[in-house]
Amino acid sequence: MVVFFDLDDTLTDSESAHKTAILKICNDYSITVDDNDAISNEWLDITYKYLDLYFANKMTIERQRSLRLLNFFGNHGHQISENDAMEIYPGYHNYFTNSCIAFSDTLPSLERIRNHNIKTGIITNGTSEDQLIKLKNNNLTDYIDYLIISENFGISKPDKDIFLIAARQAQVSIRECLYTGDSFYFDYQGGTNAGMETYLLDRKGSNISHEVKCVHSLEEFVSKALNICQV
Repeated sequence: MVVFFDLDDTLTDSESAHKTAILKICNDYSITVDDNDAISNEWLDITYKYLDLYFANKMTIERQRSLRLLNFFGNHGHQISENDAMEIYPGYHNYFTNSCIAFSDTLPSLERIRNHNIKTGIITNGTSEDQLIKLKNNNLTDYIDYLIISENFGISKPDKDIFLIAARQAQVSIRECLYTGDSFYFDYQGGTNAGMETYLLDRKGSNISHEVKCVHSLEEFVSKALNICQV
């Protein structure tokens, strides 16, 4: 049995990192911020809108990056060009990647699995460079046996093929894999449709469907995984 995890907002807190990064950009470029939460949530909405289009292969990574900033700056009365956006983005990106901190239950949960000699992996959408930085910065690399990053395979979640690739990399059948991630669409539906036993990581308790297999922490997921592996 192999236990797989999503990375962003499952092992590391990407949502908070996005919020931290955009507030720093607002400060750098004199964008008025009256309400930190409102600004942060606006940025998250813009970010996820364009990231979804990128992961659906509907635009390039460069285009989604520039459109996010063009949209956000325009909303706040700052008219910038696409070239301006691409010059601003590296600063934002640096703030973001260095603010992606592991959740408090991440290392203890991975350590617990490792102590039972169970192999682990990550299935993540994103670029290889970014995801490796997050793993290195949070000392997670040594806990991961298999790393499946969408950029390296040209396939993104929720496409079932990326989950099948993960199983092949681990040299096990799809039925011998467990998986958890925070997104109902990308993780839960993707993993389930591929045939993996999948649990939605619902840290905020927002899921209201009793038909979805949920856990509310990594500790809860690992407990289920250990019980299954011991059967």
